[in-house]
Amino acid sequence: MRKMIKTELRRAFCNRTFFVILGLGLAFVIWHTVQYKIPYTRSLGVSYHGEELYPHNVYQECILGNSMSVHAYIYSMCLPILAALPFGASACQDRQSGYRDQILTRTKRSTYYQAKWIAAFLSGAAAVVLPMIFDFIVTLWFFPTLPGDSMSRWDSVGIDGMMAEIYYHMPMVYMLAKWMFLAAFGGIFATMSLTAGMFAKNMVVVLLTPVLVQLLYNSATSYLNARNWQFMAYYTVYQPLFSMRLWKPVMVGGIMLLICLLLYCRKASVKDALNT
Repeated sequence: MRKMIKTELRRAFCNRTFFVILGLGLAFVIWHTVQYKIPYTRSLGVSYHGEELYPHNVYQECILGNSMSVHAYIYSMCLPILAALPFGASACQDRQSGYRDQILTRTKRSTYYQAKWIAAFLSGAAAVVLPMIFDFIVTLWFFPTLPGDSMSRWDSVGIDGMMAEIYYHMPMVYMLAKWMFLAAFGGIFATMSLTAGMFAKNMVVVLLTPVLVQLLYNSATSYLNARNWQFMAYYTVYQPLFSMRLWKPVMVGGIMLLICLLLYCRKASVKDALNT
């Protein structure tokens, strides 16, 4: 089992697509730095009627915290495809190339599919969260690590908001929680694409499955006036909606992951899968 996991992890992380995704993420960070971070260093304080009230901090000026730019929204929209690209389509590729048939003659079916699931989840998580960690490190070059101040009218986390006490007293823990949340959904989207690859033969359909799921889910919640259930709103440090509660996207994400896992296991356990 351990050897199979190592093999699949090597395939997931040591491939051209994964490094291309990381490169795109770094380019995105540079774009945000040039367009927003550097100009904001000319005025490090929050101005109100010509007076400097409180310095900008790293938590509000990184991509996930900068509510004044569109970068966080763009990244949230692209997150499903970024997570799926490195290894999400590997089940479909392995079946079409004949790699799966050869591997299953040398190892147990359950070992192969378990290792693939783990590798897909971890690669999706890493692909989306590593650029944001790098962005935070770059932001540290320009802005201090001061905790937020609800009286400055700059921090977009209300005092009665989700995890507000953690944000204002332990902001780094808040950032770690956001990164873990981002990584979790990156893994969910990657395994969603992996599951689609067990059924579909078209690579484009497989990779776009998590994108379509996110779009349909966002459209449905918008129509029902339940935007605080949209997991996109929880990717960022700032809180764009009232009544945001962490259990809502966690429950939705857990249901999605469970459905994908059940479908994946069902398809993987079919004995004539080699002939499909």
